[in-house]
Amino acid sequence: MRIRAVGFAALVLAFLAFAAVALAKEPTSRVYGAPGQDVDQQVGSAGDAGDVVTGTLPFTGLDLALLAAGATFLLLLGWGFRRLGRARAQA
Repeated sequence: MRIRAVGFAALVLAFLAFAAVALAKEPTSRVYGAPGQDVDQQVGSAGDAGDVVTGTLPFTGLDLALLAAGATFLLLLGWGFRRLGRARAQA
């Protein structure tokens, strides 16, 4: 029981630390710049509408195989905890 209380207290402290970091950021126009500033420079005049730009979408760095491996790991971990809990309950 005491281990659970210490673990819970550590978890709460970790969440409070992350909250402090998140609240330290200031999402204002000073940080992001004036809205539409870059768009005006990229679009240009209305006469450029006939120009077609072809290409591919940028790679965002999100690897689906890594996500699938992580999901599988979490499912197997949960399944293992469930089996461990049943084994201890029967003993």
